[in-house]
Amino acid sequence: MAAVSPLARPGGACWRDRDDSGRRLLRRALCLPLAALGWAPQAALAQTVPGAAVPAVPGVVTVVPETPSRSRPGAADALSSALSPRATPEFSQPLTLDAGQIDAQLDQGLSASGGVVALQGDLRLDAGHLRYDQPGHSLYVDGALRLLRGRTLMWADSLILDTRTQTGRLTAVRYWLGEVGAGGQARQIDILPGQRFVALDAVYTSCVEAISQPRPLGMTPPLNLLAPDLVPQGEAAQQAWQKLPQWQDWADRAASARADASDWTLSARRLTVDIPGNDGLAEDARLRFLGVTLLAAPAIRFPVTDARKTGWLPPTLVLDSASGFGVSVPWYWNIAPDLDATLTPTLSTRRGAALEGELRWLGTRQRGETRLKIWPHDIKYGQARGRVDVDWRGWLGPLWSWSVAGTRVSDDDYWRDFSAELPGISPRQLPGEVRLLRQSSPWLAGDAQADRTLSTARDVLIDSEVLLRAQRWQALRNTATASSGSADFLPAYARVPQLGVTLNARALQGWYAHAEADVTRFSLQNVYGSPFFSTLLGSQAAGSGLTQDDRLPEGWRSHALVDVGYAWRSPWYWLIPALRWQGSQYRSSSRLQGGSTSGGFSVPTVRIDGGLRLERQVSWAGQAWTQSLEPRLVYLNTPPRPGQRLLPLFDTGARDYTADTLFEDNAFAGGDRVSDGHQITAGLGTRLFSTETGAEALRLQLAQRYNFRSPTVVPQAFRLGDSGFSDLFVAASTSAIRDWNFSTQIQYSPRLGQIAHSSTRLTWTPGYARTLSAAWTTDAVDGNVLDVGGQWPLYRGRLVRSSQCEGTLYGVGRMLWSRSESRLTDLIAGLEYDAGCWVGRLVVQRRSLSAQQASTRLMLQLELVGLAKLGSSPLNLLQGAIPGFTRLGDAPDPGEQTKTP
Repeated sequence: MAAVSPLARPGGACWRDRDDSGRRLLRRALCLPLAALGWAPQAALAQTVPGAAVPAVPGVVTVVPETPSRSRPGAADALSSALSPRATPEFSQPLTLDAGQIDAQLDQGLSASGGVVALQGDLRLDAGHLRYDQPGHSLYVDGALRLLRGRTLMWADSLILDTRTQTGRLTAVRYWLGEVGAGGQARQIDILPGQRFVALDAVYTSCVEAISQPRPLGMTPPLNLLAPDLVPQGEAAQQAWQKLPQWQDWADRAASARADASDWTLSARRLTVDIPGNDGLAEDARLRFLGVTLLAAPAIRFPVTDARKTGWLPPTLVLDSASGFGVSVPWYWNIAPDLDATLTPTLSTRRGAALEGELRWLGTRQRGETRLKIWPHDIKYGQARGRVDVDWRGWLGPLWSWSVAGTRVSDDDYWRDFSAELPGISPRQLPGEVRLLRQSSPWLAGDAQADRTLSTARDVLIDSEVLLRAQRWQALRNTATASSGSADFLPAYARVPQLGVTLNARALQGWYAHAEADVTRFSLQNVYGSPFFSTLLGSQAAGSGLTQDDRLPEGWRSHALVDVGYAWRSPWYWLIPALRWQGSQYRSSSRLQGGSTSGGFSVPTVRIDGGLRLERQVSWAGQAWTQSLEPRLVYLNTPPRPGQRLLPLFDTGARDYTADTLFEDNAFAGGDRVSDGHQITAGLGTRLFSTETGAEALRLQLAQRYNFRSPTVVPQAFRLGDSGFSDLFVAASTSAIRDWNFSTQIQYSPRLGQIAHSSTRLTWTPGYARTLSAAWTTDAVDGNVLDVGGQWPLYRGRLVRSSQCEGTLYGVGRMLWSRSESRLTDLIAGLEYDAGCWVGRLVVQRRSLSAQQASTRLMLQLELVGLAKLGSSPLNLLQGAIPGFTRLGDAPDPGEQTKTP
């Protein structure tokens, strides 16, 4: 038979009391003598005659179920068999009851009333009255109840529960799935083992705020307030009810909420939910949105958590000026925990059918992604087309790693017709690379090899890197200008192969050394996507020092760089003198501009870099601030090597002309050029930041270079006037005013006597999903550009009359206007509506491909929170284009909570 014993200790029932003071005194008077002898009232009652009535006593009891073979069948046994045809595991954890009054009959069961709380494992039941049948291990509730099982919450009018298997049945149910953030109502729910249940005549939605958003002040409500018709017991509970009127309002709304009146619903004759299996199955299902049926199907399967699951994903709809209207329906295959695949058939009105596949894997020693898209016959283009992307990486041990990455397309026009598939700075030059890399862990040479720490002047910390690489680019021409016989851009060389070695060494007292060397073969063969590029006519970049040649050279280059210096450092100053040597040797397959097939250069450099970090405490606007003063001087002397101008430009280009590059040793990036100069560069910066929080409120910077002689090998932008002074750079930024951020950069040219370049940006972010930004860029060569963007609420209320939710309508967008060309170069404009349980997005993107060509794309998405996202998502586009963009729903705004009647 089932044993009935106190929960905590003998006499524990005497102290776990929720009755008024009179009954409490009587109860303690009866309990204390027994407790002193080590007995509780329940234990004493166990020795009475079976079936005899037990006087009603308040308290806490624990019911330990017996094995099913020793008990006679009850009503719950037949129910358990009906609910789970397979073997139902026993649930051995005890059932604990806490109530204001408990009436028990030995070997028969008990009944409890008055704020009943039943606990068993992760199950908690709150009810006004409960009856437990001990022989059948069946628990019955007839009346309002609340059942919490894991993160699933249910309200119902009745319950039958088998305490051995935690299977049962509820009627007139309202439920909430915490894993999903959605719930609904059902005529009946059958509880299955393992966090599973079956709901009949069910409605599923996330729009019932009375259930889905019980969050006044972020507090946890008293449990006996969660069932609307339960009256709180005791004086303390009554006071809690009076102190939390918002919970009483929430309970009233929960009692009257109707899921079928929500903005979107998924109704089903039978709804099966398997939380551990991440599976939801709605049979005879109908999906409705704002009273309109979007989908009716014999069965709809959907995930109930964020975990991966095999099956069809929501369709994606795209409207594009180049491809027309397209529909894609992805199918996801969760092959293994470290392997998955996605197959996406696509149908386009202008291009026909396509198939896209993606395979991903993640192992202990390798990971990778492969994407392939094929148009068997592009109706508009008249032939087969496709794209392949690979990104594979692996490790051969603790030091060795490898990677294969690249993108290839079928034709030169792919970048124009499918511009959204080729994002990046240069969508017309597609990379392809295979590399093998060895990176050694830092090792010590000297007396510190045993403990691997720098301790004496003879100790040196060394690390190295070896790289073997093959890299090819696919250059896509502009077919609109191909007939003119000239290229509209200079494609990059292939590196087949490249072998490089890097070595770094650092000593305790400040000595350091850096060395790097590589041998590379540069080629233009098989780089281009069309024979048009097999013989390329053109000139090198302006300011490089090279004149036009009939054919770009190919060949081998050996490059080396050695840098040795000593660093004095302290918290308030630094001084770093250094010597550098850099050189390259060439062997070309064709004659260079000097008439030879080989050549080279060697350039030494002397550099001294020093600066101060000074601070002082100031008071401003009633706050304590720390102001820094950071002057810096860099002396550089690199002798001229004019012979470089006769050598090829394989992988070298000019650096951006900014305040930071003024302090660099070389104005070029790459191994083909080393800029000369005898110069000193001065910089001065000051910052103001809060002493208490460390937040920076103000930053000012000045930088300018003076050349003692005019340089000969420099990019055009770095050339100087007669004065010897470079352009003056001024930069300032501040966020001292709350919600505002201002930054500006100005480049003044003494040679031109005017501002050569300036950029100013102002951003205002006063709250959640509220941001506006404006930027104005002026350039003496490229003209002026206005950049305006933002996200802002436009309207709050019901979007349509049939909606039951009051949401917020947001405007989103970004515009780039070129004043010199008097046209929009890029435009993003759209609307977002957040109703709490659903989000709608409509975004239009116009992207310039050239001065005469542009592509337009329309993206429409309906996000049903807790179910699926339908349509084409513009989120990646908006997050990358709009500064400070907020994805609706990621961070709830306490002041903008959605209202649901």
